[in-house]
Amino acid sequence: MTRVVLFVSIVTGMGALALGYLESGQPAVARGLLIFAALWLIAQFRNWRWFASIGFSVAVILSAYGVWTSAPSGWMLAGIVGALFAWDLSDFEQRLENAPTLSERESLERPHLIRISGVAALGFVLSLASMLFRPQFSFEWVAFLALLAAIGLTQLVARMRRGG
Repeated sequence: MTRVVLFVSIVTGMGALALGYLESGQPAVARGLLIFAALWLIAQFRNWRWFASIGFSVAVILSAYGVWTSAPSGWMLAGIVGALFAWDLSDFEQRLENAPTLSERESLERPHLIRISGVAALGFVLSLASMLFRPQFSFEWVAFLALLAAIGLTQLVARMRRGG
């Protein structure tokens, strides 16, 4: 099940980025993204786990570049969410290979898919809300939110290092 969701995430993420670039009048970049998506899928079939990090990095860079060049933000957002989902599932699939039994694998798989789906959905909704509603913040609020984000990321990394 994880493998199917992983492949769908790659196709969805890279396809969304390609559509965004196509809509913004950059068909060469869109074609390049589709070729890159095919390479990423081949890498997953060949169990080249390291390629997921490259795929995610490329998606982040091209999403940022797309937003900078005024490509549709919605497509860029969908692309980065799909790539993040694929990157996480690639790592999770590698960890599942160490599960001794099929029942143990299944007991780990479902909660992880539910958790990452919830996080992805929440991030997507919050990002869409920020695109629709453009509040003006003072410098103090921006500094506070940046500090809060840094603390949250630190906690997330610490929790991931502890293993859960």
